[in-house]
Amino acid sequence: MNEKKTGIVYCKKHNRKENFERVKFDFLGFSFQPRFTSSKRSTRMFLGYDCAISRKSENKITEIFRNSKFHRWTGVDISRIAEIFNPKIRGWINYYGKCRLHELMRIFKVFHLRLLKWACNRYKRHKRGIRRAKRWLRNLFRLNPGLFVHWQYGFQYA
Repeated sequence: MNEKKTGIVYCKKHNRKENFERVKFDFLGFSFQPRFTSSKRSTRMFLGYDCAISRKSENKITEIFRNSKFHRWTGVDISRIAEIFNPKIRGWINYYGKCRLHELMRIFKVFHLRLLKWACNRYKRHKRGIRRAKRWLRNLFRLNPGLFVHWQYGFQYA
């Protein structure tokens, strides 16, 4: 066993309140740690031990957006961008979205910012301000909500 990767972690929950040095660990792209969760029986929140996408995985995904430099693809239509990224986005949603789908919002905010940059670079009418590009992207979402996979799950940048 690798000593750097192996360790004992205290699973802190609402009924386990001791303080220990390690209460979090990452495994297969997920981060397991104490998180506030809503009760299934009532509307109350309690501290549970749950998993969500890890920061390291988030950074890798956002790095894919940055390295693709699709905001510079001015000769490409938005449907082509959707065609290229939809299989990847679908895979991330299917893998990381099994628990705490809303944690993927940070990733899709980065993607939407890249889309706004693309719109500003592609269309001269958006050169002056990003507000027009935001309005255009919002209208595109309303007219074609199935263009990008994550839009179908409710991830929309306003």
